Amino acid sequence: MAVMATVLGRPEGPGVIGHMASALLAGAWDVVADDVALQPGWVLFSVDLVQNEAVFLSPGPGSDIAAAPFSYQLKFDRARRVIRLPLDHLPGLAAQEAADPPGHLFNIGPCGSTLLRHVINRSGAAIRGADPLVLFDLAMARAMIAPGRLAVMIAAGCR
Repeated sequence: MAVMATVLGRPEGPGVIGHMASALLAGAWDVVADDVALQPGWVLFSVDLVQNEAVFLSPGPGSDIAAAPFSYQLKFDRARRVIRLPLDHLPGLAAQEAADPPGHLFNIGPCGSTLLRHVINRSGAAIRGADPLVLFDLAMARAMIAPGRLAVMIAAGCR
């Protein structure tokens, strides 16, 4: 089962990629069904490998995640609620999503990937995408994760 809380605040200053999820200040945690994270308004934000959890955020109404230049920052800045899901539950949850093949625009930081993402989003040929911080987290921790498990987590994160 997952747990959900209201976001009460964030530390001052810029968030550090890889530590943003753990920096959120959350209220009391309530147990919720895993599939609550699939309801409209929730987005997969990152993985917290220290806690072995996938982190979902609900940025609230009026947050056009796909249009933001750095959507992970918008998700963090506007998060109103957070769900933490045991990481081993992520593949099963992802399997409940549409079977369309996922895609990922690999980038190495400031390289024009945001511009290309906007072009793809406006083409109408793809479901609107956003910067998945979860893939950054998995890439940075790749030496600590068994290759088979890493592949499963990447596939689940893309879906």
